[in-house]
Amino acid sequence: PRLPGPLPEGGRLRVEDGKLLGVAADGKVLWSQDYPSPTGPIPQLICRDEQARATAFNLRYSALGEAAPPGGVPAPAQEYLNFVFVPKDYDSKKACGLFIALHGGGGTDSVDQGAARSQGHVDRALAEEGSDMIRVNLGAPRIAPLKWNFPESEIHFQSVIEEYSTRYHIDPDRVFIAGTSMGGIGSWWHAFRQGDRFAAFLPVVGNFDTAYWPRLRGMRILFRSGAYDGRYQRVDWTRYAHQRLKAFGIPHIDGEFPGGHSGDSSSGGLAEVVHDILKNARRNPYPARACAVSPFTARSSPGPTAYQGTEEERVRRFPHQPYSFWTSVLETGPGGIVVEEIERGGDPTRFKPVRRMMNAGAVDAENLGGNRFRVKTTNVRRFALWLHPKMGVDLAKPIEIEVIETRVDPETLAESEQGRRKITARATPSLAAMLRYLGDRRDYGLIYHAAVEVTVGDNGG
Repeated sequence: PRLPGPLPEGGRLRVEDGKLLGVAADGKVLWSQDYPSPTGPIPQLICRDEQARATAFNLRYSALGEAAPPGGVPAPAQEYLNFVFVPKDYDSKKACGLFIALHGGGGTDSVDQGAARSQGHVDRALAEEGSDMIRVNLGAPRIAPLKWNFPESEIHFQSVIEEYSTRYHIDPDRVFIAGTSMGGIGSWWHAFRQGDRFAAFLPVVGNFDTAYWPRLRGMRILFRSGAYDGRYQRVDWTRYAHQRLKAFGIPHIDGEFPGGHSGDSSSGGLAEVVHDILKNARRNPYPARACAVSPFTARSSPGPTAYQGTEEERVRRFPHQPYSFWTSVLETGPGGIVVEEIERGGDPTRFKPVRRMMNAGAVDAENLGGNRFRVKTTNVRRFALWLHPKMGVDLAKPIEIEVIETRVDPETLAESEQGRRKITARATPSLAAMLRYLGDRRDYGLIYHAAVEVTVGDNGG
């Protein structure tokens, strides 16, 4: 909704009797307007176990009262407002895109952040120019920085996609995610965690946390960074990302601009590029290459976002996500894969890439055409390929798969080939296989008719 007036310091929004109210800190109603949705605000999915909530987050106290109860721990089934922009000419008979915006970490929460952003130039353009894009400015309780990287954020995003896909006619292949600063960091994180769910990622002045670059195969990425950004999100991260993505042959757009932390991010024609992506980009469920990693988890961060449980408990908080498009990791070995991070330190500050071992497995698969596939595995015992006729696969004929098995030396982090072989398999269309994938992903844009499961190693087949 368009807000009829500002919210002063300490003010908040409240939905009551079909009205959206602007309320001052002393409880005085400043203004009101009809609330457009009869079903109320979108529910935020929060664990009902209070101890789990208190352990998972070191939450800040909120000055807005309803944004967080005493102690900063969200209440179970507590609801939060999302600010949504729907085009004036929205037609339920026509599919439109969904744009999910992640706010930065400037000390704001769902209420004042949404109000502050609801009159932004991007929002006005989407609302007034007849765009076929519905924009959701995500709300969340005020919590510690990097909340978009928390494991629970994936449940949050999934619930938002499903909720608005029932309210509006959303094309599942036109769901976009973008964010600035902390939101940019979150955009990068979800590209590595569940990148095949979105049509494009558009992080602004945000850096990646942990990277396994082949995981971004088949995805569309435009990142924008200020050359003179003096904050944590230094341009060093994205310059390095640009180099690595080029090395792996992964298409992307490096939108570095001559500015600081956020200003001028649409300079030099970048606004036109973003507009073109939002208008024309669609997710391709059947890219020529796809790479699945499982379990992809970041190291626990120090400071206010530190998780108080054990490392094993922290890893278990991440949703099970072994897929990427048409490939998945079914079982991993005892080793790991090599991931990259950026460290900074010294005076003046210096940035350097570092490599470390992640206890995970990776399946990097390529569709060669003619029912032929090449699959490189790292620390994987079993994997699956999910097939669809639009991949150029004839399911009436055998499938030929070349498997290249590799492992990583835990001391030197060097990767070496352990063997390669070719196998032939049959893939029969199966409703059970399709529903298995759909049940795990809950994404109606990713539909596959058949599956081939492969065991890696001397006795594999």
